[in-house]
Amino acid sequence: YVGSLSKSRGVIELIQSLNYCNVKLNLGGHFNDDKLEKEVRQMPSWQNVNYYGYVNRNELQEILDKSMVGLVTLHNTENYRHAIPVKLFEYMNRGIPVIVSNITKWKEIVEKANCGIVVDPTSPIEISEAILEIISNPKKSNQLGQNGYNYLRNGYNWKNEADKLIDLYEKIK
Repeated sequence: YVGSLSKSRGVIELIQSLNYCNVKLNLGGHFNDDKLEKEVRQMPSWQNVNYYGYVNRNELQEILDKSMVGLVTLHNTENYRHAIPVKLFEYMNRGIPVIVSNITKWKEIVEKANCGIVVDPTSPIEISEAILEIISNPKKSNQLGQNGYNYLRNGYNWKNEADKLIDLYEKIK
């Protein structure tokens, strides 16, 4: 996971999920609350976190290159329900399978692209099960990652979206 670190972005559940699977979590970003940072650093599973702090674009690519799955397990809040996180596309663009929250728009993208697993973001056990499912099956993992990459290249990208917008403008002239 790379991004802002807060309760609503699911950082507590991500750290807790490490209690149920023997993996390292590559975590990049800044905590928006000193109290929250202190709380998660005191969790026993923090020992399984590679914490990078704030990362720039080059560092992001380095982290993604050594990661097996991209996590987008933000809580189902009003703010996130109507947005699509850029990090989802960053992961897909690197050919990494994703684990995403069961937010309708996100679920539709992941299912249409067949590029990952949808979970309840408030369930550390469900998150850990999805992580284990992906990392324990390299063939499936590679296929999910490739599916996401292909989905972006072949359809869900800025050029195609621009073409749709221009087509709409032409129709309403």
